Amino acid sequence: MHSQSTNWTRNTILVLAPLTLIALVAVFLGPKLFGSSESDTKLASANFSTGDSTPTSSSTVSPTTTPQAAKAAGAPKDLGTVKGTYTVKGPAKVKAGSLVVFVVDGKKRLVIKDEKAPYALKLKTGSLPNGKYTVSVLTSSAGKTATVSTSTFTVSNPKKTAKPTTTATPSKTTTSKPSTTSSSKPSTTAPTSDTGSGSGSGKAATYAQKVLEITNDERAAAGCKALKLNSKLTKAAQLHSEDMNENNYFSHDSQDGRSPFDRMSDAGYNFSAAAENIAQGQTSPASVMDAWMNSEGHKANILNCTYTEMGLGWDNNYWTQTFGKPA
Repeated sequence: MHSQSTNWTRNTILVLAPLTLIALVAVFLGPKLFGSSESDTKLASANFSTGDSTPTSSSTVSPTTTPQAAKAAGAPKDLGTVKGTYTVKGPAKVKAGSLVVFVVDGKKRLVIKDEKAPYALKLKTGSLPNGKYTVSVLTSSAGKTATVSTSTFTVSNPKKTAKPTTTATPSKTTTSKPSTTSSSKPSTTAPTSDTGSGSGSGKAATYAQKVLEITNDERAAAGCKALKLNSKLTKAAQLHSEDMNENNYFSHDSQDGRSPFDRMSDAGYNFSAAAENIAQGQTSPASVMDAWMNSEGHKANILNCTYTEMGLGWDNNYWTQTFGKPA
């Protein structure tokens, strides 16, 4: 009697755990997975100043429909110990137009979507802390009940020796915010960059100049001084856009765990205040600026008179806009 009760409890957990995970995935990816009427674009913003104890962030992604219940597919499969780059295979055959989402959960969480066959997740285990993880594969096809399969694995990579950093930590002294009023309308002419356009070339560099012009027009109307393009902020932004595109994710935090402010420091930018806007799916500087200006968090960063410099990264419609005030 005791054995039957234990087995029933274990089986119940195995079924309910993936369903709970599906509900969490729906919160982040509801519109894309289950037919939202919103366009396939994303926004997120974060900001930090020396007076803040922690960065703040916000996201505009929210579900608009209730998903169908997902069907769990048996007990989790143990993939054993993995290291280096490990490929987690998705479903072999699915209906055209389906969406597959890989959710890795453990000491660190990753949510990766895949819309093209062959469905697979190339997992760079070096970006994950060593330990046990669960990977759930959600498959959603039009007109069919979503299914989920769950596996477990253990990451075991050699510990890396910490490298010393020469970047000075910003002082924790609070700086006063400049007045947002002005007796005369500031010029909207973009100042010359300090050391060039930074990382990126061609279309990315052209887009950076255009976004800077639109940003300074908006700031002028709000009584803020024009920003100048900074090469180090642009380098940090460009590398993040390229990384999001290459590794198919959308987040302020890099998959190696770095925050926007870590990336700025790594690019050699020493700041007293900084912020970042990101977006994905917009096809032009005008459309991404329109999206940011219609979102309170992003608009607040753009119209913050504290910032004096800007960077812009673009890669395959992944956008990163960085702001800073030198220390």
